[in-house]
Amino acid sequence: MLFLYTLSLLLDGPALAQEAVEPVPVPVVQPQIQVSTDLHREYLAGEPMLVRFFVENPGEKTAQFADLTARPWLVRFRIRDQDGNVQTRYNVPPDSDEGRRWMISPRSRREVLLEIPSSSTFKVGDYSLEIKILDDGGERVLPAHNFLIRKARPVEGQIGYEAISTARGGHQVLWVHHAEEGADLYLHHADAKDPARTLGDYHLLQLDKVVRPVLAQAAPQQVWDRHIYWMNSKRSLSYARIRGQALRAAPVALNFPYPEVVLVERGATDSAGTLHVPFWVPAPSGTGGELRVASVDVRGTVRFRSVLRTAEKPGLISTGVDGTGGLRLLLGGSGALDVYTLPAELSVPAAGKRILAPDRGVIAARLGFLPES
Repeated sequence: MLFLYTLSLLLDGPALAQEAVEPVPVPVVQPQIQVSTDLHREYLAGEPMLVRFFVENPGEKTAQFADLTARPWLVRFRIRDQDGNVQTRYNVPPDSDEGRRWMISPRSRREVLLEIPSSSTFKVGDYSLEIKILDDGGERVLPAHNFLIRKARPVEGQIGYEAISTARGGHQVLWVHHAEEGADLYLHHADAKDPARTLGDYHLLQLDKVVRPVLAQAAPQQVWDRHIYWMNSKRSLSYARIRGQALRAAPVALNFPYPEVVLVERGATDSAGTLHVPFWVPAPSGTGGELRVASVDVRGTVRFRSVLRTAEKPGLISTGVDGTGGLRLLLGGSGALDVYTLPAELSVPAAGKRILAPDRGVIAARLGFLPES
C-alpha cells in the first residue's frame, strides 16, 4: 500500500449571514489592480460555495489592496434566487479594523479562498450573484454571474488509501460530477478519523466530457504539489499540476507516438516537479507489447522511457514512490517479482532487478513507507 501526505486549506473563522452595513473606510485602492474569481457554472447542493479571488498587479510599480485574508468581511455576496428573493451575505466585521493591506509587487498577485456564508443551505435551483469588495469607502463591483445549485452526480473517480498521509491530513479523492453541460472535476477532502465527515469538495476544473482522473503519487512531504491526469483518447492525455486544492496551471495535452496506449496503475510527481506516467503499448497482434513511462519535466520536455518489452503483459503491475517521489514499478509474472527504478535523468531507461524468484509464487505486491516512528 502507498502512503501519501495530504493537507487542507482552512478558511478563516466561521462564515455568517448578515444584512448590509456601512462600508469600512480604508486607504485608496490603486487603479491598476485587477480582481477576478474562479466562479463556475454549477455548484453542489448541501456543500458550501467556495470562491477563489485573484488580486493581480499587472503594472510596473508596487500596488496596494485590502488584505482579504485578514479582512474577509469586505467581500459582499448579493444573491438573487429564481423567485426573485435577494440576500446580501458576508462575514461579520469585528469591532475594530486594523486596516491591513497587501503590498503587491509588479506583475504578481495574491489569492484567497472565501466561503459564501451559509451557502450550503441554498436549495436546488437557478441563482445570480453579484460580488462587491469594499475599499476606500466605495465598492469594486465584479461582473454578475449566473450559476446553478444541483445535486451531486458522481460518475468517475479514484479512491486510494495512503496511511501516513491520511493520518496527517485526511483522505483525498478525485471525482467527476456529471454536470448539465460537460463535467466538473473535484478534489474531495475528508477527516482521517471520520471519513464520512467532509472537510471540503474543491472544484478544480470544468471539462467538456466525463473523464477518468488519476491523482499522481508523491512522497509524503511533497503532496501539496503534484499532478492530476486523464486520457482524452487512445493516444492522448491531459495533465495539470495542483497546489493544495487548486490548479497551479491550466491543463496541457500530451500526445503519444503510438497507435494506442493503456494507462497502468498510478503515476508520480517527483521532487523536481517531473510527472511520470506508466503506460502499456499493446503489440499489433497477440498478448505482448511494451511497458513504458512518459516523463514530463517542468519545462514541458517529454521522454517516453522503456521499462520492459515482453511477449505477454505482466500479470502484476504495481507502482509506488521513493523518498523523493521517484516512480518505482513492481512487475510480476509466473510467481516472480521484479522492481524497476527510473533514474532522474529523463533520457535513461528504467533499470530492473529481480527480488523474488518464481518459486515464491507472488500474486500481489505493493510498495509503501515505514511508519515515522
